[in-house]
Amino acid sequence: MYGEIDFLVLAPKLGVFALEVKGGRVRREDGVWYFTNRYREDYKRV
Repeated sequence: MYGEIDFLVLAPKLGVFALEVKGGRVRREDGVWYFTNRYREDYKRV
């Protein structure tokens, strides 16, 4: 088995979290969160 992670978070009583970080930008406008990927495509999160 092979893999990679960017961050390993050890949280007592909650567990272990392995995080993979992707490229892109995150911003917030008028209370709405937006993510722009590496191809400059926008995604909205309410």
